[in-house]
Amino acid sequence: MIVGFMATAAVVLMIALLPKHRAFLWAVIVIYVIGVLYFSLFSRTPVEGGQGFNLIPGGFLRVAKARFKAYGVYGILRSLGGLYLNILMFVPFGFLVLTIRPGCATWKIILAGFCFSLLIEMTQLTTNLGIFEMDDLINNSLGTWIGTVVYSKRMRTSNQYSEKDAETDGN
Repeated sequence: MIVGFMATAAVVLMIALLPKHRAFLWAVIVIYVIGVLYFSLFSRTPVEGGQGFNLIPGGFLRVAKARFKAYGVYGILRSLGGLYLNILMFVPFGFLVLTIRPGCATWKIILAGFCFSLLIEMTQLTTNLGIFEMDDLINNSLGTWIGTVVYSKRMRTSNQYSEKDAETDGN
């Protein structure tokens, strides 16, 4: 829940201040990266029993099914919450990269998000601070793509308002 709030707050701040304050933008980037690393790695305790990994996409469905059997609807909601948080956590990544590098190809930004996610997953695997999951890589990449879409829509809207202002000033 905290990660979702942090991601939403970061996007709102970036939208409000884009691109007026570059120094502030870099501060947001640093805080964002520290936040992601904290919630993905540093806030965790080592997993007992060694390293774990799940390389099967859609593995969260098995977890959701097991949680449903154990906890009912709450178990499914908890599984879906984790899914949404993984997506939400990387929305600012896509937005921030485009803010810093406008015009950068979407596939390059998604690849960068995938690599950042892979770094986190590999660190979780090698330090036992989590489980390497293919679903996390997919969901984080999806979040990165959503961030690029949010940025593009924001810029389109901003440009439309700028064109209307120019037309009004010209008359």
